[in-house]
Amino acid sequence: MSEGEANKLEQAVYWIRVALGALLGIIYAAFWTQDLGGLLPAFSIAVTFYFLSYYAIRIILGQYRVELLGGSSNVLKIGIGIYFVSWIFFWIFTYSLFFYVG
Repeated sequence: MSEGEANKLEQAVYWIRVALGALLGIIYAAFWTQDLGGLLPAFSIAVTFYFLSYYAIRIILGQYRVELLGGSSNVLKIGIGIYFVSWIFFWIFTYSLFFYVG
């Protein structure tokens, strides 16, 4: 694979993480109640899904493509910031848009 193909793989992993963070934020806002707690339990769920996405991406890509992206540790780091930013943004946005009464 060329450098361009490696960049496309990295972008695909990045956008998968953006979409997963957004989807998780929307789902969490839709089903959130006071009984589920605040930010800490929600953050724990988000971290769990992030690590699940890491293992799923590693399995889907295969060893060769993972090495092409710089190894397992680099695959873990691709999109970590935008995942949590999109998760918290969509959680707050969805909750404020549809469920906030005030």
